[in-house]
Amino acid sequence: MPVKTIAILDYGFGNIHSLLKALNFIGQKTIIADSPQNIASASHLIIPGVGAFGDAMKTIRNKDLIIPIKEFANQSKPILGICLGMQLLFSESEEFGHHYGLNIIPGRVTRLPQPSLVNQEPEYKIPFIGWNRILPSVTWKNSILRQVIPETSMYFVHSYAAQPQDKNNTIAYASYGHHHIPAVVKHNNIYGCQFHPEKSRASGLSIIESFAKL
Repeated sequence: MPVKTIAILDYGFGNIHSLLKALNFIGQKTIIADSPQNIASASHLIIPGVGAFGDAMKTIRNKDLIIPIKEFANQSKPILGICLGMQLLFSESEEFGHHYGLNIIPGRVTRLPQPSLVNQEPEYKIPFIGWNRILPSVTWKNSILRQVIPETSMYFVHSYAAQPQDKNNTIAYASYGHHHIPAVVKHNNIYGCQFHPEKSRASGLSIIESFAKL
């Protein structure tokens, strides 16, 4: 059986150290990928991300990484986008203007809904930073969430959220006041987590482990 190698995309917008630490903990062979050749050589690809959508896509474009990422997806190899990395998988974003994404998952990225006031205090703050429970939209069986107990809390940091064109792409959501925000999406071999599994204790680590076993 071929040895699995997980590539972490390095385009200057990701928390690579935390991911490396998590992958090393589960004994997973890992490479840092910043070229088409690095990406093509891997069996799995993780796209991390912290920052602005438009700036991130500009850097990925300037590094000539868009086509290699799309080819990776078309070969049915597993991809996991984390936080901004999840949003980049979508068609477009309204963050600080209009920007095109990788268009691997049809849909768009929009600002978190304006919070309502409860006792003169907002239901949540934007950006949302902190722990929030994730709940099933569909069964988690045979997905990267298969080891996660529903209503487990994960660590979120974001002001925008991805909205899949096909609602069935959302397999877990988080509640923000009266709103349901996609927390985990799945499209064929592609997954995205709006939260940071590498910062979400044992349950988050189980997600990374399940992804590595795909």
